[in-house]
Amino acid sequence: LLFAPAQFSAANLRSCDFSRSTFNHYQFNTPDAENPADLSFANLKEVTFSHCNLSVVDLVAAKAYGIRVEHCQMQGADWGWLG
Repeated sequence: LLFAPAQFSAANLRSCDFSRSTFNHYQFNTPDAENPADLSFANLKEVTFSHCNLSVVDLVAAKAYGIRVEHCQMQGADWGWLG
């Protein structure tokens, strides 16, 4: 799946299945990093993040096998323990 650019700040995306998806120019947080999305426990197998803002996003226990991250902001992202 290829998702069009969008903003997911403060979104609850816990346990969602995004396997084999591509996120291009997505905002998973506001520019001031005050409202991060929650992607904990999400299935991110073979996902591509390109030009995304993943700053301070919660990725604890996300299944992240084969993920690609290209030109993304990721300061303070909480990877916790990945599945």
